[in-house]
Amino acid sequence: MLESLQKIMVTTIICLTLIMMLVGCSSDQNYTHQVNGNEAYLDATPLEPLYTPEGMILPLQNNNYKVSTTTLPGSIGKQLDIRPPAQLLTPPQDSL
Repeated sequence: MLESLQKIMVTTIICLTLIMMLVGCSSDQNYTHQVNGNEAYLDATPLEPLYTPEGMILPLQNNNYKVSTTTLPGSIGKQLDIRPPAQLLTPPQDSL
């Protein structure tokens, strides 16, 4: 009786695991090309120049981390496609 119950439990656990894996793999993947809905960055205030008191010695500046203030053309918000670029793999010439 105990052996039979253990076999049923193991079978049930294996079946439930397989079902959960199949459900996870078969979910709709169309949402992966859109931003997650958090569009708060669109309402961010623009950067303002840094004003320092007269006589203050500032550290040397370099342009490694310079933030540009230009507006670039392109999609924003829900129209932005965030999928990575697809790389087409071509077969080697000798394999055809």
